[in-house]
Amino acid sequence: LGPVGDAAKKIHQAEKAYEAAAATKNVAGMKAAMQQAADVKRTSDFTNKYGGALSNQWVIGGAVHWMNPVTGNLEKIPGNASVSVDHILPQNYIKNLEGFDKLPVDIQKSLINDSNNLQPMIHSANCSKGCKVEFIDGRGWQT
Repeated sequence: LGPVGDAAKKIHQAEKAYEAAAATKNVAGMKAAMQQAADVKRTSDFTNKYGGALSNQWVIGGAVHWMNPVTGNLEKIPGNASVSVDHILPQNYIKNLEGFDKLPVDIQKSLINDSNNLQPMIHSANCSKGCKVEFIDGRGWQT
């Protein structure tokens, strides 16, 4: 079906779930169906905006997720959040790797923007994190 067909199918499923819940006056079911439709729309909008830039690992159960840098947990992005694309390993860090500057420019861009090095990030968290890397050895955020 492709992304558009998949989204349309999921929206249709949410509509049917809403109708069934409404028929039985199941308010919780109606809210869940509305949330399902909102998640599908948000994921579809996100996919349309960023295309193939991000790997599909960030879309779980039809909703876009992010790795919260404070908690370390994979979390569903809230519906009202502004989202940007974050480099997991910052561009500055990659550019300073030995020999990187000797690579052709197209290879440099390809490495920096590889979909495995990109993640969705809530905009406010991305801006506050800046160009920092969290090292596993316990030293915290390092530039």
